[in-house]
Amino acid sequence: MGKLGFANEDFALFRIPGFEERMEAIAGRIRPRLVEIGEELQAEMLKHLGVHVFPHVAKHARRTVNPPDETWVAFGPSKKAYKKFGYMALVISEGGIHTRVVVKDENEDRLAIASAIRKKAKQLPELYHDLEFRDYDGWDYRGLPKVVEPNAQFWVAKADRLDTKLGVLDVGTGWPIEEARSFRTEEILSAFEALLPLYKLTVNVSSVAKAA
Repeated sequence: MGKLGFANEDFALFRIPGFEERMEAIAGRIRPRLVEIGEELQAEMLKHLGVHVFPHVAKHARRTVNPPDETWVAFGPSKKAYKKFGYMALVISEGGIHTRVVVKDENEDRLAIASAIRKKAKQLPELYHDLEFRDYDGWDYRGLPKVVEPNAQFWVAKADRLDTKLGVLDVGTGWPIEEARSFRTEEILSAFEALLPLYKLTVNVSSVAKAA
């Protein structure tokens, strides 16, 4: 495993104003590297973490006007798709890199995931009190979100959010450009290891059955 290989130019391209120009830059500079990182991390996550995931590099195919402020490689339980399931993601934006656990509103198991999180609300803080935990829900894509205290009340609030019609979960941690430039895949693997218990709560029995 080696360096992620992102340079200042990769973070700066998210300031390109034009839609086609930014999309072209993402496709040419970042997407190929995310494909490589995804394949590498897929093997390492199975070998070292014992979790079988499939990498999906964002295509941003639905976008036609507003260029993306971030892009990513997602790791989920299905080879076919990822947004309908809970997933982990390695994300790059103008402000740095991020490792996150995400549940989108397309996920049909949101209520079950909310229930699972609510039941573990008192245990989850013990897992993340040493991590600079960040809430990406409603983030403005500038810099990094503020560090939050992932206490029991935080997790109950996140479960309640998932119970709503457009409920999402998007949490994790991130690093500014100065650190991100020298990051190695081992450090990303370590971050995913820390997030793994939460990811497992988002991938319940019905999700695995649908993914197969």
